[in-house]
Amino acid sequence: MYRNNLLLRVFCVALFVTMVGIGELSLQPSFADDSVPCTYDFDYDRDVDGSDLAEFATKFAYEIDLEDLALFAQEFGRDDCLISINFTHVPEYPNFGNENLEGNVTGVNPDDYFVAVYIRVEDVWWTKPYYASPKTPIKADGTWTCDITTGGNDRYATEIAAYLLPEGVEPPICGPCCKLPEIPEAVAFCHKSIKEPRSISFAGYDWKVKLKDFPAGPGHNYFSDREEDVWVDEQGLHLTISERNGDWYCTEVILDASFGYGSYIFQTHGRVDIIDPMMVLGLFTWDTEACDQHYREMDIEFTRWGNASEYTNAQYVVHPCSQCPGCGDRCTRFRVDLTNEESDLTHYLVWQHDTVEFRTYYGKHSDSPPASALIHKWTYAGEYVPEPGNENVRFNFWLNKGNAPASDQGDEVVISDFAWQKEKIEWPGEYVKVFTNLSNYPIAGCFIGAEEVRINDEPVTVDDYGGYRKDVVLNSGLNTYEIKAIRNNEISDSSSLEINYDPELSTENHALLYSHNPDVPETIVLDLNRGSILGVLHEINIVAATHDGRHVVDTHGNVYQTSDHTLFGEHLPFSQSAVYPVFSSNDIFCYAGTEKIRFADRTLISSQLPVPIDGRFATVFPGNLLIQGSSNSFTKIDLSNDEIVAAIPFAKQRVIWGTSTIAPNSTLGFVTSYSWAVGALDIINMETGSTISQFNGLSDYMGQIAFSNDRAIAFIGGYGNSYYGKGGVYVIDVGTQTMMSYYEQFGASSVLVGPDDLIYISSRFVDHFGNGSVTQGSKDRRGIDVLQLNENGKSQFVKTYYLNYDHRYWTKPTFFIKPGS
Repeated sequence: MYRNNLLLRVFCVALFVTMVGIGELSLQPSFADDSVPCTYDFDYDRDVDGSDLAEFATKFAYEIDLEDLALFAQEFGRDDCLISINFTHVPEYPNFGNENLEGNVTGVNPDDYFVAVYIRVEDVWWTKPYYASPKTPIKADGTWTCDITTGGNDRYATEIAAYLLPEGVEPPICGPCCKLPEIPEAVAFCHKSIKEPRSISFAGYDWKVKLKDFPAGPGHNYFSDREEDVWVDEQGLHLTISERNGDWYCTEVILDASFGYGSYIFQTHGRVDIIDPMMVLGLFTWDTEACDQHYREMDIEFTRWGNASEYTNAQYVVHPCSQCPGCGDRCTRFRVDLTNEESDLTHYLVWQHDTVEFRTYYGKHSDSPPASALIHKWTYAGEYVPEPGNENVRFNFWLNKGNAPASDQGDEVVISDFAWQKEKIEWPGEYVKVFTNLSNYPIAGCFIGAEEVRINDEPVTVDDYGGYRKDVVLNSGLNTYEIKAIRNNEISDSSSLEINYDPELSTENHALLYSHNPDVPETIVLDLNRGSILGVLHEINIVAATHDGRHVVDTHGNVYQTSDHTLFGEHLPFSQSAVYPVFSSNDIFCYAGTEKIRFADRTLISSQLPVPIDGRFATVFPGNLLIQGSSNSFTKIDLSNDEIVAAIPFAKQRVIWGTSTIAPNSTLGFVTSYSWAVGALDIINMETGSTISQFNGLSDYMGQIAFSNDRAIAFIGGYGNSYYGKGGVYVIDVGTQTMMSYYEQFGASSVLVGPDDLIYISSRFVDHFGNGSVTQGSKDRRGIDVLQLNENGKSQFVKTYYLNYDHRYWTKPTFFIKPGS
């Protein structure tokens, strides 16, 4: 009845002019919770001329309901507004009664508008009541009702939001959405938190305690916020896993702040190294709303993923990653060993715009841990380094796949401290000490993300993966090298190398590993007794050794003393341009190709051996028996008369031959082959030539075969495929011919077992397309890796000798071991 009242229209314009004068008009809708209606606040603070004012006043007077205008005038000075949406009934948490959400709207014609409702369950938002009917109608009296428990775990919703939208607008469908959608067409909005999380104070920050009364992520677990399950005392923050009424409850806390780039420092106390194999302790970042950014997740985790025999117990991960190892260069696993007396650890996550660096040290430290306490470090500089958003730090203690602990017992972990600083941590330089009798030494390393590397302040070439190598000529005595990595014009990492060069040092009695490069005439020598690189032999490919370990031979027949690697006598007069010799068991004779030479005086005894000898595939047994492997047969030769005893043909599974070798008992032959990105292994009966066992579906480019010192286990190497992946070591029980385990490592076609029972394998990295989309291996594993076999028959990583070797498909043996005394 007031719509044609001229007096009120005049009042409307006058009020508008007054508001312009005080600069408080705006046409932007504001958001409020259910206690305050959502309004059109007016914040009109720009200068207007008379035409602007007249136009707006006319529009304002004719389009705004005068009853509402009168209400607005009556309540002038408050935050109330003309158009609003309110909740009039919000079900309590948890909504076991499946009650509806109820509300009302004011200031609009109900026929021209509808309500879009969303609820938050766990960390995501869902459209209600259904995807097919996302619009909740408004009754004539302005009230509305929405069923918000139409499926799943809706009864555990912790937040509710409602938008008032004009007809013709299609609301976004959340099924689910990582964050509440923004709807610019909305004329009003209401939001309410149904269940406020419990808050605790730790390390000077406020943390929310996660509550999930239904199986939720991670691991499909229940999460408790009870004080007896999550608490803070003088030791720090306690997280638990416990059983209650037949259900296992995990715990998690969430930092109520977001820092972005900087150095994150975490300290833990207690035996996190021996938590139940089903349990996972996570120290990580997470952005709930950034599902398209892989949630900005970066993890430090302690877990064996349900495998009690797993040697490693910790990992660093930059997501996306579904399983580590197996995520290429986006993760690394390692082992931590603690005691009840020494159970403190300090962990660092240093996040910069182009790198994420992780480190773990024994003990409690702040920003300058000692190098001697370092357990493991890893740097990621790939395309998935996240940019800052609304991420926050979280700690959680949970069960893998929601399964009960293997021990059926709960547990407790302690986060003893947390800190963040904007500045990058300054790491102490690592220190390595080497003793050698070789004058040439390959200084090699990997600083992922480094823009420059300097050795004693001289720049060296850095490849795209952060790898470098510089061969230096040593002076007698002490040689010291300072190695620095530069990133963003600052020192990002450093190490110290001290090399004692003593030409009189004898290594004849040392176990030495020789690794020759198929592309470059050189041999890297490792001193297995000292666990260090001995040096590099340039222009030489060492490929054979005498059984007594006193001499080695290169592909040209040159002989070297293993005491100091100087030449010994005349070269062996083989006629081939490249030879791979093998010695008789008493080292009297040396064989290569079809030639036989007496080692002592270098005399050619015969050039008509019945089959060509290639020491890479030949095995000499006591009693003057040599068995030569080839692509299609094994040949037994009696070395006392150089005659063939038997020829054992075989059929291999795949087209291309990898390696053929004999088990130490001489009764079984092992043959690798590959084709079409698939590898295979055949085990042959050496009496009949028949195939006893076959293994297919292995890695592409299958290679070398080695045996444990007790002759019970075979280690089968495979290089892998740069596109299709795999590569690694297959562990076979020789007695039962069964597969015991598989260790994944790209480039592992060369495999040997040392006298210390450690396993030595080649390791490589490749970026297939050169853009980071398909990578195999790890950037900091391009050399020789050392593994050990645990009591459950699994190969576990021990260390790596980084040599900056390039990727090149090669299935023939590239290194061998000269045993010590």
